[in-house]
Amino acid sequence: MAKTVSKSAPRLTAAAPLAIALAMLTIYIVWGTTYLAIRVVVDPDQGVAIPPFAMVSIRFAFAGLAMLALVAIFARDALRSLTRAQIRDQAIVGLALNVGGLGVTSFGEQTIPSGITALLIALLPIWVAVIGRVVYKDHIAPLSILGIAVGIIGVVIL
Repeated sequence: MAKTVSKSAPRLTAAAPLAIALAMLTIYIVWGTTYLAIRVVVDPDQGVAIPPFAMVSIRFAFAGLAMLALVAIFARDALRSLTRAQIRDQAIVGLALNVGGLGVTSFGEQTIPSGITALLIALLPIWVAVIGRVVYKDHIAPLSILGIAVGIIGVVIL
């Protein structure tokens, strides 16, 4: 596994409360509407009906190009230092997440309501904890249980 080396630690500064609130609002809106937007785009009854895997490909091609542009502008050295193995590994993870995760989710949203999809995705921490416990005999720490419970309460409130 490749090791990331940083020449200097990033400088942390106190963010203004308004900036934090705007960042949280942005996350709330973007993540909160993701599954509704997917449903609208892949549902033939909505008049758009882009095939699910094509929609995910287009979405992340644009996102990837935007990120590449930002890295080229602000962290050009990071691009130069990438090895073939790192690029290969990133491509594998990207394909797995986008095809296996969002691609399959988008495919399912052709027939499942977006609210159910969002709920199933929100329950993912529970599934990870349960599978880890059953398959790998992992211990679930009390703090992890508390974190999962608080997250589920947040989903219920939303």
